[in-house]
Amino acid sequence: MTERIGKYAVHRVANLFPQMEPEKFDELVADIRERGQIEKIVVANRADYCAACDSARIVWSVPEPGIATHLFCADCGEYAEPELQIIDGRHRARACEILGIEPSVRVWADVGGGSLVGYAVALNLLRRHMTASQHAAIGLRAMPMLAEEARQRYAETVGRPKESSVPGRSIIEEPRKAASDAAKLVGISTSTMERAIAIEKAAPEIIPDILSGARTVKEAARSIRRAETHERIRDSSERSTTLPNDVGRLFPVIYADPPWRYEAGTTDDSRIIENQYPTMDIEDIKALTVPALDDAVLFLWATSPLLSKALAVIDAWGFTYKTCAVWTKAHIGMGYYFRQQHELLLVAARGALPVPEPATRCSSVFSSDVSLRHSEKPDSVRKAIERMYPDLPRIEMFARAKSEGWSVWGNEVRAE
Repeated sequence: MTERIGKYAVHRVANLFPQMEPEKFDELVADIRERGQIEKIVVANRADYCAACDSARIVWSVPEPGIATHLFCADCGEYAEPELQIIDGRHRARACEILGIEPSVRVWADVGGGSLVGYAVALNLLRRHMTASQHAAIGLRAMPMLAEEARQRYAETVGRPKESSVPGRSIIEEPRKAASDAAKLVGISTSTMERAIAIEKAAPEIIPDILSGARTVKEAARSIRRAETHERIRDSSERSTTLPNDVGRLFPVIYADPPWRYEAGTTDDSRIIENQYPTMDIEDIKALTVPALDDAVLFLWATSPLLSKALAVIDAWGFTYKTCAVWTKAHIGMGYYFRQQHELLLVAARGALPVPEPATRCSSVFSSDVSLRHSEKPDSVRKAIERMYPDLPRIEMFARAKSEGWSVWGNEVRAE
């Protein structure tokens, strides 16, 4: 339904910009109550809505000899009578309505074929402190209005034209021209406007976040690319069957805690470790067939004495080392130089898997307040990986138990 404030309809152009925050609106009401309405509300005599059915599909009649063209509703056929509509100052009008004050208005005069959309945008851009990304979102909202203005200007001159001959068609049929016109209107580069147009096509639900300032165009574009890449990778994982491994498919997220074998004398814990669980020689670990896609990330547990061997495993498995995190344990162990109280979580990657969204990245330090079983790792690490890659298939190698949302491979659990 057409929004109305008192006796005035609110024109679509007045809603190009975000709503005023509640606190700011309360301040506006208080200011008008104390000092009165200082800045006038701008209205225009327009016929953009049908009073009978509220349709916005207002078109010009086909010109006939001796009969003037007129506006009518394409949905119900009724004449579209012009009325005063607010094009600037909807918050002031609403404040006056709340206070029971008759609003002070002035009529916008369309002299010389001026653009009502251009006027409203220019006026508001001067008042507001907004980012280039917010300007782009406003440009997106304005594009259909710019096209309609072009059609109306032509119709007012020569009568209602055929759809294919509308001068405003460049806004619809020539994307580069449309982006350029909208960019010029809101004062940003054409490339930024084109990115915003692409975002609206791919994920229109993101545009309100850009308009509010919660996201930038660059961030939104990166998010969409990440989602598209994730979708491609998920499809690759689902199609990867009949593989030379016993899990039946390939994965983009690998979490591995190999049973490292310590050389005699490497640490005071060497014999203790061998007594706890079977270990593997470094060459055997390197020779494993890892169920990883070409685009994948690897989270690999390692201890500081075996760091060089862990890096060799990363290379043998076809990954490139990126960074690491540290797990600080509740109790201190043995060691020749330092008494060990931490383990390393190495992160490696290959291919084009995007890095996690900034909001999902956690601290590089994990802490445990309680003692865990020998070789057991804190659940917080697994949860952190899940937050980073919530929509991608994940596998835990050398798993001790099955975790929800994970495929597993290990000598203590059955493979899926």
